[in-house]
Amino acid sequence: MRRKSLKAEVAGICSQFNLWEEDSFYFLKNIFKNFLSEKKENFTVDIKPKLTERETGLKLEKFNWDLLDKIRIEKFNTKFHIFSPEPLDYNLGFIDIRKNQCQFNSQPKILHRYLLLPFLRLCFQLFLFKSGGFFLHASAASQQKTGYLFVGPTGSGKSTVINRLSKDFKVLADELVALRKYNGYYCIYSTPWTEKRKKISRLEKIFLLRKAQYLQFKKIKPIQAAFEIYSNILYCVSDYSLTNKLLNTLINLSHKIPCYTMYFALESPLSQRIKELSEN
Repeated sequence: MRRKSLKAEVAGICSQFNLWEEDSFYFLKNIFKNFLSEKKENFTVDIKPKLTERETGLKLEKFNWDLLDKIRIEKFNTKFHIFSPEPLDYNLGFIDIRKNQCQFNSQPKILHRYLLLPFLRLCFQLFLFKSGGFFLHASAASQQKTGYLFVGPTGSGKSTVINRLSKDFKVLADELVALRKYNGYYCIYSTPWTEKRKKISRLEKIFLLRKAQYLQFKKIKPIQAAFEIYSNILYCVSDYSLTNKLLNTLINLSHKIPCYTMYFALESPLSQRIKELSEN
């Protein structure tokens, strides 16, 4: 097949995917179908053809599938080289944020799609860092275009909170949220890795989740909020320029947007209390 290309946009960042296999092209077209774009791309990704199992000698019966998402990042000169977790330790490809170029290397056929999606998510994350945004372990809801962000690690109750709010609020995203400034305002975005539709809302408040036996909202200082948000950001990397950009974004964000620790129980009247908090 001759090269085919498609463009996808996440949180205002547009990428052009270049592919040489028809099934991979239609796979990505389906994953990103509500995120396709005609904008000028911010970066490109060359996605190389798959390898056969005969070419790799991969023994799938010994493979731990739970490791697929735990990719490793190493920086050499101006490029970030991306590796699959041990024991595979495949070189997945590279991301060059200065030249705005990425490459996903040929991978075993059976693993190609499973490794491709985390690689693309990392590509978008690094270019979000570059533009003052990031992906975050969080859920998000909105009401009348006003967005609320619920931040916390796995098991903190993000999905529980979103499910409890779904009758009175519009669910924007669950588990993974993109955040970036747009037209002077901090906005939160859905992503194609967890959601089927593209959604955006202006961010009003941030809640850092804590399970408890009661419901309480405690406003916290910006520096504490910035630290806790940082600990829930996806794929932080060892790069001075990107880290400095990210820290400045977090400091500005935590000073601009009110942040609260939200202590909650399963039976807490979340919708009503969040509405009351927003009206004050």
